[in-house]
Amino acid sequence: MADEIKFTQEELNAIAEIQKKYNEITFQFGQLTIEREVIQARLNQSAVDFENAKKELDNIHTQERNLAASFQAKYGEGQLNSQTGVFTPVVKG
Repeated sequence: MADEIKFTQEELNAIAEIQKKYNEITFQFGQLTIEREVIQARLNQSAVDFENAKKELDNIHTQERNLAASFQAKYGEGQLNSQTGVFTPVVKG
């Protein structure tokens, strides 16, 4: 059997420092992975929220066009002051 070799304290400290750095960077990778997952989930939710808002805006535009068409059919062409409720017909000359 070969003779045992005892590492110096300096060598053991160097090994411990490398292990410490390895553990720190492994922990950092884990934290960054979690952070990236959280950000990705927020981006995904944001995309869903954006699409829902876009659909709602399209629905509002459709409601607006339908309402304007019903007013035009009922009152003819003109301008409505939505604050006063006064409709001014267009005079065709």
